[in-house]
Amino acid sequence: MRQSLMNDAKLTISGLKDWCRNQPFVFATLAPLRERYPYRRRVVRVGDDVVIEGFPRSANTYATEAFLRLQERDIRIGNHFHSPAQFLLASKFKVPAILVLRYPDDAILSLLIFYPKSSATELANRYISFHRPLLSIRSDFVVAPFEEVTQSFSRSISRLNVRFGTNFVDTEIDEDLRKDIFDRVNAKQAKIDNYEKSDSENLTTLPSDLKNRLKKRREAELNDPLVQERLSECRRLYNSLISGSRVPSVTMYG
Repeated sequence: MRQSLMNDAKLTISGLKDWCRNQPFVFATLAPLRERYPYRRRVVRVGDDVVIEGFPRSANTYATEAFLRLQERDIRIGNHFHSPAQFLLASKFKVPAILVLRYPDDAILSLLIFYPKSSATELANRYISFHRPLLSIRSDFVVAPFEEVTQSFSRSISRLNVRFGTNFVDTEIDEDLRKDIFDRVNAKQAKIDNYEKSDSENLTTLPSDLKNRLKKRREAELNDPLVQERLSECRRLYNSLISGSRVPSVTMYG
């Protein structure tokens, strides 16, 4: 009985958080309270340059750091709240926006490693609550598939420029530049780890052998019939959003 009540409370809190993420006014009022050092995350505002957002574990950090590295100038960038309200506000404020989009099975499995106490069903529902509101404003942002972000992000930026008439630098990322971006990602992670007094490898952004082993241990959870039912809806949303985007066939990111 006690465990059931705890589970119900957990679902209620999770549902409340999802509701807040879906309400632009509520999000814009409360989310700025979480804009603090050492995080770079920012709630989009009128006059911002760009929004780069996505479901957690979808190369959000790499995309943000790569974009900033390529521009090499001060950029006001809405990012890292993993909230559909960011796109709803960007649409309202006429701010160019990029949705980084990862295949649900991969994103959810990766997030299971990041949040080991979560269930696959819970995270699949979160994937749905993040992406479903975006269908109604699909023309107001550019989709950057995970594989493209991690291999040829310049293509995503080029589409952003075409769609919004912007002139962001979209230089191809060579190996030297990629290494520099990875160094920036690692430096950011080190600041966060130091701030949160954490050194857990499963929380790192970039791929690792440990994360791959942990994924192997939990991937069977995705085969549960109830999880598969929710994943079917996740995949439907993914296919609807990615329609029209060109996706490379090989991934170089974990």
